[in-house]
Amino acid sequence: ASILFELVSGEQSSIAVFDVRDHRYTVVPVDLPEPREPAVSHDGATLAFVSRGEVYLFDGPSCRRLKTLAFAHEPSFVPGNRDLVYAAGDSHRSRIVRIDLNTGENTVLVDRNVELARPSISPDNRMLVYASRQSNWQIWTKDLANNRERQVTNGRCDSLAPAWALDSSEVIFASDCNR
Repeated sequence: ASILFELVSGEQSSIAVFDVRDHRYTVVPVDLPEPREPAVSHDGATLAFVSRGEVYLFDGPSCRRLKTLAFAHEPSFVPGNRDLVYAAGDSHRSRIVRIDLNTGENTVLVDRNVELARPSISPDNRMLVYASRQSNWQIWTKDLANNRERQVTNGRCDSLAPAWALDSSEVIFASDCNR
């Protein structure tokens, strides 16, 4: 078993793999500046990461840049590994975008005049979850079949880093409420 993570050392980022059995890490040999925000495909064969606002795919022997709509961050593989979702834009206008890894086609799923982050498609491919910030970070979901969005959290605290339960029945997230 291994853990993939962003390693920051000497103000430089790299992507590393920690081997749980021998308690050692190795740096992934990506020849791009400041690789960050790693995401691993569900089959473990492909790594997605961001370098200077561009999303790249790395499969071991090669690295491929994806054509994104804007400054991209926080990629996440869609179950089935044929697509990625990512956040694009800045704090004034952001989008959640789905990109087909075979054709390169970008499809905007959410477009708002606020900052969006941490997109993730449910394991059953029916729902999108993401974080949105106007004054505080809040969790939202979107039903991909009928395009209905729903705010899941609300309040004066931040709710961030949403993730799906394996059966798609629950969203797990971090919150700084009661700090």
